[in-house]
Amino acid sequence: MSDANMPDHVPSDDEDALMRLVASAVAQDQVPAEVVAVAKGSFTWRTIDAELAELAYDSSVDSELAGVRGDESGRALSFEYGTVTIEIDIDVSNGTRVLEGQVSPSPALQVEVQHAHSDATWAGSADDHGRFSFHDIPPGPVRLFFRFSPSSGPAMLLTEWVTI
Repeated sequence: MSDANMPDHVPSDDEDALMRLVASAVAQDQVPAEVVAVAKGSFTWRTIDAELAELAYDSSVDSELAGVRGDESGRALSFEYGTVTIEIDIDVSNGTRVLEGQVSPSPALQVEVQHAHSDATWAGSADDHGRFSFHDIPPGPVRLFFRFSPSSGPAMLLTEWVTI
């Protein structure tokens, strides 16, 4: 807001007028959409040091019975990075997914499901045996992010994107 738009004097006893002036200034100073897009894009850099766990098994592709008709409500995925293995079972119920999994050999301090079509994330932690569970995940591309203690493997690990 330029000085030309500022009034010369705002009465000190008129808080309502001051609040209207502040609201007017804020309304005129909107963040451009391009700046918002760049800021959101830069957020992905927070995991730049994460290692990538590769998809090692997908029951929808690798199963010997892939051509057989049957119940498509379940799916098993396995990701690997070095000695770390991530096993995930996906069950479909009423259009949403339930992800239950286990990371081994060491449990993760933080586990997060990131959805490509949503700003929402589902965060939790693994128990002492490395098990974790997330409910009400909408269909679409997802990946999992893991944070480990410094002494138990990679500091951060991301899975590849998979469509569930």
